Amino acid sequence: MTITNSAPQKILPRDIRRRASSCGTLIIAAGFEKRALKVIESMVQVFPRRVVLVRYAQRFKENEASFDKMAELVSNSTSIVDCAELDFDPRHPDAYLENLKETLTRWRPDSQGEIWVDISAFTMQGICATLAGVREVLSSSAVRTLYTEAEVYFPSKEDVERKGNKYAAMSLEMSGNLIPKRFAGVSSEGSTCLLVFAGYEKHRSIGVVDELNPAKLVLIFGKPPRVDLQWRLEWSRKLHDPIKGTRPTASEVVSTLDPKESLQILSEYYGFLFNDHNIAIAPICSKMQCVATYLFWERYRDVQLVFPLPVTYLPKRFSIGCGSTFEWLIPPQSIMGALTSSPLTDV
Repeated sequence: MTITNSAPQKILPRDIRRRASSCGTLIIAAGFEKRALKVIESMVQVFPRRVVLVRYAQRFKENEASFDKMAELVSNSTSIVDCAELDFDPRHPDAYLENLKETLTRWRPDSQGEIWVDISAFTMQGICATLAGVREVLSSSAVRTLYTEAEVYFPSKEDVERKGNKYAAMSLEMSGNLIPKRFAGVSSEGSTCLLVFAGYEKHRSIGVVDELNPAKLVLIFGKPPRVDLQWRLEWSRKLHDPIKGTRPTASEVVSTLDPKESLQILSEYYGFLFNDHNIAIAPICSKMQCVATYLFWERYRDVQLVFPLPVTYLPKRFSIGCGSTFEWLIPPQSIMGALTSSPLTDV
């Protein structure tokens, strides 16, 4: 297996179908967005030997419809598929992580092929818990993340221009911060530096800053690779303007898609601050940034991961349709030291 520092690459449905037989295990969540189904639908009837279907504890009708469709597709496969169905409560990711580890451990004696993790419909804490389970149980297996973007995201540029900050958010107000036991890190009596991957729901950013009350704050804004979405960078900056004056604050910009850029920024700040600060990271923006956050925690277990939870999600205010699907082969743990050094170099 060749590992490079290449950015995530687009993968077409026909290539997903063609390569499905090389996948040993597929892990996929039944979310309420249309894009949750794209990867599994692309496989048609050729499925990996093993599939983990993740069902959300919140029984939104959209979630249930996705789960039923996924289960139907797997049952109609021309292949013999060993399918495990796991529940996931976003408020209790540690329980899901342990159940996933039990499943993968049971399969481990004859586990073969790559592990595909479709992160498209996972929450941020779900992404981290899933990757932790896979990397701990199947540490020698290649892990490939798949991510399908939406065709249309809410709010639109027209919504923002017309309504300003009064647009309908993607979730209700924040209910609290979740710090899973697995990702609690190590805290000392020193000051805390909080790094926030700042997205488009400022109430969640404000909530995590207010509760952790860090001595230093780093706002990491995401730049979408799609030209039609790049206006969202400046919008996110405006949303977070009120936070910047509350304490010493730095701002950075990284790709919403390429995890290497996020890893580099996290590495730089960790190198500056770890001697006299506790480091906490809140991945609120993009899911590929969350992949980078997990990989950084995997390398530096003293880092704390914090997930601001909404009261509830609003399925009709998230997205419409499916855009491109991207794949990114996660580097094995043996070379993560090189990827989390600064500056990044070719591996």
